[in-house]
Amino acid sequence: MNNDQEIFVDVITCAYNHENFISQCIESVLNQKTSFKFRYIIGEDCSKDNTRKIIEEYFLKHKDIIVPVYHKNNLGPSENTRELFSLVKAKYVAFIDGDDYWCDSLKLQRQVDFLENNSDYAACYHGCKFVDENNLVIKESKSKQYSSFNKDELLCSEGALITNTVLFRNELDFPEFMEKVPNGDAFFWHLIGFHGHAKFLPEIKFSAYRVHSSGIWTSSSNLQRLENYLITKSYILKNIIVHFPDNKIYAERLKKTVINEFVSFFYRQLYAGNYVDYIRGYVLLFKFKQFNKWCTFINHISDLSNRLFNRK
Repeated sequence: MNNDQEIFVDVITCAYNHENFISQCIESVLNQKTSFKFRYIIGEDCSKDNTRKIIEEYFLKHKDIIVPVYHKNNLGPSENTRELFSLVKAKYVAFIDGDDYWCDSLKLQRQVDFLENNSDYAACYHGCKFVDENNLVIKESKSKQYSSFNKDELLCSEGALITNTVLFRNELDFPEFMEKVPNGDAFFWHLIGFHGHAKFLPEIKFSAYRVHSSGIWTSSSNLQRLENYLITKSYILKNIIVHFPDNKIYAERLKKTVINEFVSFFYRQLYAGNYVDYIRGYVLLFKFKQFNKWCTFINHISDLSNRLFNRK
């Protein structure tokens, strides 16, 4: 890679068994039109298909942009992300998974322009559409994601951002336990809150988040997702207590997000008739002592039981 010009943005992609999607992902990054230099770091995690071969073909044509990282052993998405992030040198960072793609060739330029002119903001993002294996739109991101988040909302994990939409400043401080956090993207947004707000940019075309059978999120069970959610929130709580030991407000706000997620989980299982996971969810909650004392079990059980036995 030619180092005559400073790299302004590092784009990171984690790729594993993405042979059907990786070309579209790479093309969407290479198609970015910018006034600055950006670098594209791709971590190939020992795929069982032709993902690595496809990446190598693109690398040979775009050595001035692409930095391939071929792992010798399968690391998994979290460790792969950490390995790639350790290579970041640029002022700004963007993520895009190997099965997703961007739809706006000016995405990076517009996001950099905003952050360069708004020092109070640590990140900016845009809308996202969920697509299937054939690029057909399933749904769009929720309307609450069309508004900006202040730093307190991010710190308290109230800001739900979709990874491939975000550009953030490379100034995050990672705690030692970061490698244990299962939902690394959620923890990233929490860390961004230490440095500023996150701005929604409506002028950028929606990116595409791929939903398919072999996707990590899609293939996870309801309980698996809930447990990962709880583990992640427990580490966010730990980090809040470390940095704000006398600030009870942040902990209380985090508490509300956990309770709301649990109530939502139980309702979903109830209406789907998934009573086994409904009960297992309560059992799981008791494993997390820092959270279960917050929940008013009698009220929830009473309310949900009434809904259960009065369903039409």
